[in-house]
Amino acid sequence: MKAYKKTSEIIDFARLFHIKMRKFYEEINEHTNEQRIKLFLDFLIEHEKIRENTLTEFLHEASGNILNSWFKYIPENIPNDCFEGKVIDNNLTINDIIDYALKLNNCLIEMYKGLMEEADADEAKELFHNMWKKIEKEEKNMVRDSELLYDM
Repeated sequence: MKAYKKTSEIIDFARLFHIKMRKFYEEINEHTNEQRIKLFLDFLIEHEKIRENTLTEFLHEASGNILNSWFKYIPENIPNDCFEGKVIDNNLTINDIIDYALKLNNCLIEMYKGLMEEADADEAKELFHNMWKKIEKEEKNMVRDSELLYDM
């Protein structure tokens, strides 16, 4: 079943997903006492705040042409169940957190890929392609930064 959404609605969904990710990391942060893990979680929390703010700014500054364009959207690409099965406890390691972060990012990547494939307008294709590539680049930085924590 296909639903029609405006690009602005899809961007807002992604913004809300980043808020949910931030709150998830904040909750994990409350359950750990290990300083290196807290440091890494602080990095992830700040990163999600930046993503949220970037999307908020985009919603305010992008052209009405792209924001108000209607979009055939496949509901299966909406990452509704990405947080299911994520256990928060005192025994999480940095590797567990990296695994969670990669899986959550992958939910967004799959959504952006699906949107890019469904987009009729070149401007929308480029938008979602750029969002997908940005998350992939940020993942590499996250893994690199997490490796630095092992050297501490």
